[in-house]
Amino acid sequence: NYQGNTDGGFITINGGSVNATGSPYAAAIGGSLMGVCGSITINGGKVTANGGIHVVAGNNVNGYGIGPGYKGTKSGTITLGWTDEDDFIYFSSIADVENIRFAAGKNFFYAENNANVVAIIDNIENKTLHPDLEKVDFENVSIRGIKPYYPYSGNNIDIEYEVYDAGGNKLTINDDYTAEFSQTPINGKGDYTLTVTAASGSNFTGSKSLTFHVVDYISVTAETTTMTADYGLSYRVDDNVTVDERITINGDVMLFLDKDKTLNASKGVELSAGNKLTIEGRGILQASGEDSKAGIGARNVGMLVVNGNVLAKGGNNAAGIGGSSNNTSGGTIIINSGEIVAKGGLGAAGIGGGLVGPCGTVSINGGKIVAEGGIYGDLISSGIGPGDYGQKSGT
Repeated sequence: NYQGNTDGGFITINGGSVNATGSPYAAAIGGSLMGVCGSITINGGKVTANGGIHVVAGNNVNGYGIGPGYKGTKSGTITLGWTDEDDFIYFSSIADVENIRFAAGKNFFYAENNANVVAIIDNIENKTLHPDLEKVDFENVSIRGIKPYYPYSGNNIDIEYEVYDAGGNKLTINDDYTAEFSQTPINGKGDYTLTVTAASGSNFTGSKSLTFHVVDYISVTAETTTMTADYGLSYRVDDNVTVDERITINGDVMLFLDKDKTLNASKGVELSAGNKLTIEGRGILQASGEDSKAGIGARNVGMLVVNGNVLAKGGNNAAGIGGSSNNTSGGTIIINSGEIVAKGGLGAAGIGGGLVGPCGTVSINGGKIVAEGGIYGDLISSGIGPGDYGQKSGT
């Protein structure tokens, strides 16, 4: 490429013998002085790449063997592979551009010390890559796109997925792997397993499995630290359970509490702007915020709809339900029914704002509500409203 090239184009080497040497400051294969390398793919062949050398004040200033030119940006793609067992790639140095990887199922070892190559590292110098003929274990591949849960409807469910090797290469069904579900069609409640197995004649060996579930709801367990709307399912407390980490709400989430069952969120529930939690059922949600954290809420509060029983306690300077300490907005809190007890920490409302925070919009349409602000000596914060020193905005 010419000096300062802005587009490295596409360079593909499929075989043969290639010996490339860069002029001063330039790469052997890739960019010129201050130039980018573009897209470089080596699928096979005997390749030697020596970057250009220029002496400045007694020091060598070298271009990469493969990559951009001297002072060129590390944008571009480098993919290294092999076809025949006597192929090799020698480089004086190689750049860790934005996307550098080995081709699918094509591992290498260094001839200089017979060491397996796990990853390409910037500024490795004077190395020769030789094909590693040992097949790649399928345990190292990743199966992407499959959700852990799918909602039961009685209809057939199409499961979409992709398979990638450890280098980030997307693998091809039948060429690289075969796939089998534990049972088909997928239309009933239960557990299902997808197994991908290395295809005959590929550079892979072994298999890998991934299990997913078709259910009416997701049972809350001690490991349920995030509740997400991504699965299209409600969460259900069908047994007494304690979650020892703060529970994060992502999306529009429904939480159903079975009768006489309690969910103890010992570090509270993080409900931030853009997310919504609806509570239903005849059980109890107990949520206790740590220091400066609301029992249920955040610094920038989302939307809470209560049609059940809640006991929420804020940490110091945080509301029972609403704002954590110094919250910037109070969000929307709607209580339609149930028994609700909300206690604020020092300087915070029971329902509304944390210390110095506003209360947002609070609507109480029914239920039995006890809302107590934090108490410090003779000072009592709002039961419902902003926190101490908070703006009296909101509804």
